[in-house]
Amino acid sequence: MSRFLRWQVASVFVVVSGVALGLTVLGAWGYWAEESPQIRAITVFMCVVFAGCVGLSVSIGTVDWDDGFPWRRVVTLLTFLVLGFGVGWARLVLA
Repeated sequence: MSRFLRWQVASVFVVVSGVALGLTVLGAWGYWAEESPQIRAITVFMCVVFAGCVGLSVSIGTVDWDDGFPWRRVVTLLTFLVLGFGVGWARLVLA
């Protein structure tokens, strides 16, 4: 897999997980004083999950894949994104 193709694939994931991380951090910053400790803990967990997604996305682009498409990392990344969005939904239900 060429370097350009790796970064094309990774850039989509970097943008999606970066936007999710940015919005989560922005929401935490804006509503931190008004939220309960449980909601704060869930928000911190979401920030950690989305930060891990950004790191995993960058690793898709930087690691040289000789054996083809990095399916395991992509599936792991998608699983973490679904986990993060699911935790966000649970936070809305809790609030």
